[in-house]
Amino acid sequence: MSSTKHVRTELDSNFVLIRAQAGASRTLIVFVHGLGGSEDTWAKFPELAIDGLGGASKDSAIFRYYKGAKSLLRRRPSPQVRSRQLANHLTQVANDYQEIYLVGHSLGGLIAEDAVRRFHQQKKGSYPEVGIIAGVIVFGSPRLGSKWVRSWSAIALRESFYLRRHSGIQGDIEEFFSNHVNVDIDVAPSNGKVQIPRFVCAGTKDRMVDELSATFGVREAQIKLLDCGHKKLVKPETADSPSAAWLGGVIREISSRRQEWYASLAEKANKPPMASQNLPGPLVLVTEVNSDIDLTDWVDVYNEVRNRLTTEAVVFVDRIAAPAGMDASILVAIQRPDRLVNDIYQPTPLLQRLDQRFRTRTVSLMVAAPNTPAVQKLAAVKEILHDAASDGSAHRLAVKEFSDVESFGDGLLRWFTGIVAADPRRRQLIYANSEGRDRL
Repeated sequence: MSSTKHVRTELDSNFVLIRAQAGASRTLIVFVHGLGGSEDTWAKFPELAIDGLGGASKDSAIFRYYKGAKSLLRRRPSPQVRSRQLANHLTQVANDYQEIYLVGHSLGGLIAEDAVRRFHQQKKGSYPEVGIIAGVIVFGSPRLGSKWVRSWSAIALRESFYLRRHSGIQGDIEEFFSNHVNVDIDVAPSNGKVQIPRFVCAGTKDRMVDELSATFGVREAQIKLLDCGHKKLVKPETADSPSAAWLGGVIREISSRRQEWYASLAEKANKPPMASQNLPGPLVLVTEVNSDIDLTDWVDVYNEVRNRLTTEAVVFVDRIAAPAGMDASILVAIQRPDRLVNDIYQPTPLLQRLDQRFRTRTVSLMVAAPNTPAVQKLAAVKEILHDAASDGSAHRLAVKEFSDVESFGDGLLRWFTGIVAADPRRRQLIYANSEGRDRL
């Protein structure tokens, strides 16, 4: 019996967050089930994670893509669609956490790895060496495909493109990881690759996925073999069960290594440059975006505005790609009002977290709401946040409704420009670069 009260929040029908208490953990474990699976696939795994699997309490999330009508054969979305959905969800929650672990079972392992690929490709080639994705851990995943799936299976089984031997998507995943990721936990950050250790657990009695397919391409030290079948791999009863104990140990090991990597990168960053210059360094402003899942075009505009305003004198960098140890000073929440307040105009957990960050840190906050009929809810959001700004920090707050994505871009450009103009560090920095002076 769990001793911790769990709070469930459904971001949509596919993605549910389970927390010990809102905002308490900065680590998230995302569980991705396999073909024909459900939330029940994981038995007590999510609960064990919340109660302290691998150390301190962690938040859990379950990506459940077979639900209701979606479980029917002809109505199931393709695995490619699922991996894109999962990548979008990772983007949606990334700014609430310092590290995210993806745990996949069977087909879910391939979907998790493909989602990592898509998540980083959304960053348009910017791969921070120690990023938000901390590790990929898979159980009984057919990394070389399944012997039970043939090329003709696509007629009846949409998932065959992922599951058949040597499929194209398996090649795409491996190409991405080979070119952009250090999967070996013993390899220090190098060559600009992002650190995402990959661990595998396989069952010696697994009749669905053979050991060769499950462990292909993974070094022996990062493989665990258990004396059980395909389904039993992910059904621990207690934290001492073999699969749970192994997962907890893997998370502790990765988390410890990440601290070493952060320290190593910080040491490199603090070394003096090869050639001494008298010019001041750039003003670096770390930003975050927190967006509703279907507002990706607004997030694209957010990135365009950051890039447009970045010069040699002023650099806008998203927190996911920021140097280790740098927290955000600017937060942009692109959300519809009904995700921020409920039907009785009380703040949702999402608005509570935004409010807490605004109150306790010197963060500039913009809440950007798409054109909405929920006028009263938007007014409630303004009232709640402006109450938080009653201590004289109103200049750091903007709650605005925008008619379309273009007007949002214009408003965000003006707001970012105003933040730079008001920054006390700007006076000594902005004139180091004439282009920056002209553009701001």
